[in-house]
Amino acid sequence: MAGMRYPLAVIALLAACSPPSAPVEEEPGLHAPTLLSPAEGFRIPQNDPTTGCYFDHDHGYGFQIAFDWSDVSVATSYHIYAIGSNATFPIIDTIVVASRLFHRSCGYVTDSNRRGWKWRVSSIGADGSVGPWSAERTWDFDPLVFPPRP
Repeated sequence: MAGMRYPLAVIALLAACSPPSAPVEEEPGLHAPTLLSPAEGFRIPQNDPTTGCYFDHDHGYGFQIAFDWSDVSVATSYHIYAIGSNATFPIIDTIVVASRLFHRSCGYVTDSNRRGWKWRVSSIGADGSVGPWSAERTWDFDPLVFPPRP
């Protein structure tokens, strides 16, 4: 059969009758998590009485932020990093096992530093390998408003 030639129509028919190729599966490994909350542009309330912090007229009740992101199936931990646009040091720079972090502060954020906070997460494998950073999201803090002094 060597050297045998088939008409073009037969070749096209054979190609059309070929079984479909298997779907391409994503390679296993570490991937960037998808950030879920807080959503892009979310405003974090300050002076929140549900924080459990003691109220005083100089600091208020504080604030709390619930960070959540998608699981990466092969990840054993995650690195979460959050920093303000005018900050020298991050508010959060830690490794956690779960795909969420609850941050509570009994302090407050001054008006000049309320805007432009950003956060991102990377996954970490059992062997210590680190996946890529997630897309970054930003949030702002609401202005600090105190009730009138008694």
